[in-house]
Amino acid sequence: MNDEEKRMLNQIEELLLQTRDLVRSESRSPNMTAKIELALLGALDGVRWVLQMYGWPQPTVEEPDWATLEEWLWEDGGCEASDGCWTDPDGTCPHNHPSWLLRLGLI
Repeated sequence: MNDEEKRMLNQIEELLLQTRDLVRSESRSPNMTAKIELALLGALDGVRWVLQMYGWPQPTVEEPDWATLEEWLWEDGGCEASDGCWTDPDGTCPHNHPSWLLRLGLI
């Protein structure tokens, strides 16, 4: 597990602990349900991201720099996948490699 994955799992853990604390609190605020829902949605997003990371094949090309990612997105309207294929910014190529934007958790 790399540092980014550990960071994401730590954030998920923190969101879940905050949710537990909100549920346990005796002084319930009027917007408590919204706070709990927001925390759970954040944790769910994190879990989905980790599951995607482990479901995707390992990259076969070098990770692009920020300037390249920006150029692909704004000038070309697409993105390179982690195997070099061209795909939608939020898509995967025919070989199941995600776009770099997706793989890096930017979208």
